[in-house]
Amino acid sequence: MNGFWDIIGDGEKRGKCETNFFHMYIYSEMVDEEVHKLDAATKGTFMHEYLHYLQFVSTIFGISYGIIYNNYYGFCREYFAKNDTIEIPLNIRPLYPVIDTLIEQYKVLKGSVGISISINKIDQINILKAKNNKAGVDVLGVNTETRETEQFVFGYLCIIESMSHIFQSFFDATTEHSEIPYKAVQIICNDHLREFADDKKMLFSICLCSLMYNNPAYGFFEVLDIVRKNPRMTGITLYKHMLEESELHHIKCRTVKDLSLKFISDYQSTIESAIGGDLEYFSKVFKNCSLEIESGESFLLKLLYETDITSDKSIQLLLDFYGLPLAEAENLTLMAKLPTGESTYKDIAFLRGLEMVINRVSPKIDITKYPIYDPKCSMYDKCLKSLYAEDTPKIEMTKDCRNKQWLKEGVCLMTESLKIYRLYNKSIIQNSLPLDMQ
Repeated sequence: MNGFWDIIGDGEKRGKCETNFFHMYIYSEMVDEEVHKLDAATKGTFMHEYLHYLQFVSTIFGISYGIIYNNYYGFCREYFAKNDTIEIPLNIRPLYPVIDTLIEQYKVLKGSVGISISINKIDQINILKAKNNKAGVDVLGVNTETRETEQFVFGYLCIIESMSHIFQSFFDATTEHSEIPYKAVQIICNDHLREFADDKKMLFSICLCSLMYNNPAYGFFEVLDIVRKNPRMTGITLYKHMLEESELHHIKCRTVKDLSLKFISDYQSTIESAIGGDLEYFSKVFKNCSLEIESGESFLLKLLYETDITSDKSIQLLLDFYGLPLAEAENLTLMAKLPTGESTYKDIAFLRGLEMVINRVSPKIDITKYPIYDPKCSMYDKCLKSLYAEDTPKIEMTKDCRNKQWLKEGVCLMTESLKIYRLYNKSIIQNSLPLDMQ
């Protein structure tokens, strides 16, 4: 199970959001815990990754993606509990063919990355084909470097990254990204919705509405048609139209609003199944997301259109309404605190623990390296730094931190997570590692 963002080139990464675990990474230092006090570049990166979090708690596509993966994590937890011997890398997807099929379907929707396109031609036939095949939309373009005709697939990655690039630019106007996937939406609108191509707020709104489709790429062109036929719409009225007037042929839901509310409820249930406990903090987030759906208005779009989205007040309103995912910079960690301020919510800790366990049993494989995966605990470098930092609690480290964490004695985040998810002190097989590491 590769991470969601693994196909983005390392040179592009200023941060990362592990959407399935509500965990943001900022690959730089944050000089302050107050987001509004950050410099423009760091604030822009933070808000880029924060928007990815929003995309996956408040849209039909993002939530449906999360439901599939949380069902898989629930199966993992069940497998760990029932088996005394676990093999790494974990390979249980064949035991659950429905999950495997759904994950493969989402890969087809993802689209292309890593090319430069300046002009594009989109055939209506390809849009209909994307709808029928549940795939991205084939686009014919001209490579800006080779000047040769080239085809790429416009998929959901283009939409979520274009949307995040636009959002980041509100906070940091100097931010730069490659054309595909980060500027794909603007490139297409330059040819297909010229009157709005320079309206970043409308482009942002079109992306948000596109993510209310199970196939965002096909949905994108549907939304373009709505805007083209209703040029006086703002992003706020477009979103309201999408929720209340777009009809669905769904078994239980007739409108996007009804389906969104159902998905939010299902999402909370699957997360609780995956972590084996109730949501304390994120239940409040989902309650707010449900309230905005019921109202027919996006709180995010209202802030964007009716306030200065970059102001201190708007940033705080945004974080208060949609919540704060676990956010890690190179020098500090931000997380929502209990009202007493003494500790964090249990569901935040359980999600972090689940992320650590899943990444340990399903490591990133690189056959060009020796060994082909790193068996160290994901917290190893951070714990090591704590040993030499002043005024920082020291973490007890042993040789097992480098490999067999399930044998480590003592209390740390990893050992406690392994205990919660029933892997501690079990027989773990690592046949992919050299003999002396197994």
